[in-house]
Amino acid sequence: MLVIIKTMKKTSQQNWDQSLSQLGGHLYQSSLWAKFQQAQGREVLQDQGDGWLWMGAIRRSALKINYLYVAYGPTVRDEAALKKCLASIRHRAIAAGVVFVRTDIIKNFSPSKLQAMGLVPRPDMQPKYRMLLDIDKSTDELWMGVSQSARSYINSAKKRGLEFEISENPADLKIFLKMQAITAQRQGVRNHPDSYYLHLLSALIPSGACKLYFARTKDQYIASALCIDWGKTRYYAYAATDDELNRTTRGATVLLWWLIENAKSSGLQRFDYGGVVPLDWDSHPWIGHSRFKSRFGGEIIEGSGTWDLPINKPKYKLYKLATKFRKK
Repeated sequence: MLVIIKTMKKTSQQNWDQSLSQLGGHLYQSSLWAKFQQAQGREVLQDQGDGWLWMGAIRRSALKINYLYVAYGPTVRDEAALKKCLASIRHRAIAAGVVFVRTDIIKNFSPSKLQAMGLVPRPDMQPKYRMLLDIDKSTDELWMGVSQSARSYINSAKKRGLEFEISENPADLKIFLKMQAITAQRQGVRNHPDSYYLHLLSALIPSGACKLYFARTKDQYIASALCIDWGKTRYYAYAATDDELNRTTRGATVLLWWLIENAKSSGLQRFDYGGVVPLDWDSHPWIGHSRFKSRFGGEIIEGSGTWDLPINKPKYKLYKLATKFRKK
């Protein structure tokens, strides 16, 4: 069944999300994320069958080509289900008139099997590796997984006057964005435009799923995080710090541990740190924040990475060629 999510009923949302959770799916395939895509003015398509489901939004590339993006999806039970799912995606994509479909298959399939299904490997759109922490255990057990240095900073947080603040007020986004600009400059990365975060908060805050979290002293904000709770998981979606203040207070370390404790006390079972790289990739730009996250315990999960499903093959070849020259 094809659904264009415009007036999706609450019962339909619940059924979709329940099926997604049972298959071990990601927030980015949820009805909640579909609402966010719509808030950005994108058309959203979805379909499901026995052992598979997918949700995607139609985007327009910088080269003025329309494509369907299935972020951290499709979600499938096994290889047989993936084949059926791709057939559904192809059918809907042809009807929508897109040039290709971009996927980030969350399950780890061998590249040879994916290529045999007609998929083309691409640079990762979403991180191939994520770190997950099982928080459905005692606080003492979780504490045992925290590194000695992180424990020291957490234990001495009160002495440094650290406090925590939770906000559902979009006006407080400016505090987060100011820190994020500092973080982006340090890491040499480009952030989403401010409008992206405004749409995110506007779409998700009414459901109670999205909040801003801050570590601060009485007069200064030090670290921040934007987290989304969906299913039984807290997603540590975006984080930023005031580098100078964090250097002396270690607010980011203390905030992350508090977020994990808070998620557990809220009845959640998993904490998704988001993208990382293997901890022996010493020269990778992400190794610093990957090791930072690993100080709190967790398991690195490998997905299949990003793959394209060409729909209009002549135009897709031109697109790949243009992309190659655009990067030069």
